[in-house]
Amino acid sequence: MKTIKLFLLLLLALPLKAQILNADALAPKLDSSRAFHLFGQGNLSITKRNYTPVYSFTGQAEWAYHSGQHQLMHSNYYRLLRSAGENTLNSGYTHFRYRLAPEEGLQYELFAQFQGDQIRGMQERYLLGGNLRLKLRQKDKTNLFLGLGGMYESEKWTYSAVEDSLLPADISDFYTQYAKLNFYLSYWEDFNPKLRTQLVLYLQTRPDSEWQKARIFVSNEWSWKIAKHWALAFGAQLNYELAPPVPLAKFYYTTSWALKYSW
Repeated sequence: MKTIKLFLLLLLALPLKAQILNADALAPKLDSSRAFHLFGQGNLSITKRNYTPVYSFTGQAEWAYHSGQHQLMHSNYYRLLRSAGENTLNSGYTHFRYRLAPEEGLQYELFAQFQGDQIRGMQERYLLGGNLRLKLRQKDKTNLFLGLGGMYESEKWTYSAVEDSLLPADISDFYTQYAKLNFYLSYWEDFNPKLRTQLVLYLQTRPDSEWQKARIFVSNEWSWKIAKHWALAFGAQLNYELAPPVPLAKFYYTTSWALKYSW
């Protein structure tokens, strides 16, 4: 099914994309009877502040292909803020994921990701890793999967988003490079032909004495079908980072409403 999401009311909270993204967001949308799937969304908003208009553009494109035991997914997201003829802040990612399902209930995943988030001062983030994805429950309209794996993470940070009172003496850009453990639970269910929900919980941490410096991410979306081709969706993302690389808030979140048209 091809889906274009038209966002009429977006971001009731600050428009932040999580440092951990929901890489399993495509899973509930895929129809096993089709080999190729394509999804897209876009949003443009204009805000006038102090006589200067601020333009915000967000776009997302996703596709997935599967054949037999093989599945390939690719997701892209970009957000740009532009004011007074200059780009002020931008963020985005591109994520590739390959899945192999050699037997019932077990999948192997390989993934790679590039990401940037100037809103939080993260100039770049590279990921390369893999997971075992286990089916805990898949019956009728209920689906529950567990992902266990590891990855290599490299990040470049600046202090551009840090308050002046919290800046250290040395504010030079710096890199972090770590091996990390990656865990996730993915659940989605169709309660009836008109109501669906998806809930995903991620945990990422280091496999050493700094294991307590974890990142936790929770994503939940509810989708109500209001007409043959239309659905209304509400989503929320909660992010908690126990030890941010720079002095930033440990907890941040995003909420959004979306009107979806599909055919």
